[in-house]
Amino acid sequence: MIDVLIHSPYPRQRSQGNAVTAKRMVNLLRDSGLAAALHERGDAPLKAKCLIALNGRKGAEEIFKFLQRQPDNPVIALLTGTDVNHPEMEQPDSITRKALELSTAIVSLHDGFAHRIPKHLLEKTEVIYPSVMLPDPLDHSPSKPPKVIIAGNFRAEKNPSLMMKAVREMKESPLHFHAYGQGGDYQRDLERTAAECPHFYFHGVKEHDVLLGEMQAAHVLLNTSTQEGGANAICEAIALGLPVVPSRIAGNMGMLGENYAGFFPVEEVTKLIEILGRAAKNHDFYQLLKEQIATRAPLFSHQRETEQWVNLIHRMLK
Repeated sequence: MIDVLIHSPYPRQRSQGNAVTAKRMVNLLRDSGLAAALHERGDAPLKAKCLIALNGRKGAEEIFKFLQRQPDNPVIALLTGTDVNHPEMEQPDSITRKALELSTAIVSLHDGFAHRIPKHLLEKTEVIYPSVMLPDPLDHSPSKPPKVIIAGNFRAEKNPSLMMKAVREMKESPLHFHAYGQGGDYQRDLERTAAECPHFYFHGVKEHDVLLGEMQAAHVLLNTSTQEGGANAICEAIALGLPVVPSRIAGNMGMLGENYAGFFPVEEVTKLIEILGRAAKNHDFYQLLKEQIATRAPLFSHQRETEQWVNLIHRMLK
């Protein structure tokens, strides 16, 4: 019997955040000596000493099935943006809440979601920040002209419309914008913006190492989301020492800290443009962002994440 079964609701080949997290965790646990396996929707059931289910809502069915097969074995629910921010979190009889009630432990990727988790469930909730393993050596060294990186698959929650609006209003800015990810429903808009704005480049999906290299040479990472669990790109930016200009939402505040100076109010393009302009032209402000990013980096260390997960699993298996 394997030690840990990690269930992800998304196919292995996707670059969606849950799938990225699941792959990282399988490798992390295997490297620590635990027998871990990845399980996805539609896979044949596997017996395991412990289940980690990504996404309390989309992983609820697997939690129920696992407990039917192995009612005495522990279940850890790993919260993401699409379950914490879903209305079901506030509904006691919902599938999400039932899955979390049945879980032995709950893990949040940062401390920004405490206000969304029912108080009685907070008692069994732990915060474990995700880690990033960078190619060695890889450190932030911005190139010229200054580049703004936008990384992630483009969907409504990511608010690419606000990003493209800012791009169009910043044609006189020295900043060049580079967008990476699946265009989805915004493919045509992204291509049109690239055709009409010489300082905007839509690259589509690139290899992860290529994207990390671009982030290494960027001036800032831009995140315009209206809803976010904990963007992998922000984790990587923190590890690189790359300043972030993010929307002020719970997921981003949990990653960067409530007092981070680079936040702009959700949907406020004027404030977004102002922050980007300060980051491009104000040396002292830019250095402040770099210093604040550096103070967050220890939270995302690989050693710290590994120790916390291994300690939690060993406690569950006693």
